[in-house]
Amino acid sequence: MITLYHRPRSRSTRLIFLLEELGAPYTIQVVSIRTRDGGGALDPANPHPHGKVAVISDDGVVVFESSAMLGRAPYMLGERFSALDVLYGTTFKLFAQSPLLPKTPVIDDYVTRVVARPAFARAMAKQGG
Repeated sequence: MITLYHRPRSRSTRLIFLLEELGAPYTIQVVSIRTRDGGGALDPANPHPHGKVAVISDDGVVVFESSAMLGRAPYMLGERFSALDVLYGTTFKLFAQSPLLPKTPVIDDYVTRVVARPAFARAMAKQGG
């Protein structure tokens, strides 16, 4: 079962929306996070390495990049490649070596699919500089 680590009135609310749309069974674990104004505190129950939300855990696999949580389909909109994939695929590629992005097979496979497209190779050849 999926556990959603959530702080009320935060971006993790969109994951509740998604899980409800999918009809997926899940539980919510409310956690505290630091706020922009410096308030709040890191919660030891939160598995996010930076103490943020949203985070899901599914059978022991922790994913903390919310745009990577739709991992069953090849692209963001399912079977169809879209502008969302250009945006997210290239962003994930840019941050592939950063500690800010989790190293997971789901993200790695997704980036590989996106950058393997012929249009990506053409864009790289034309970018100049």
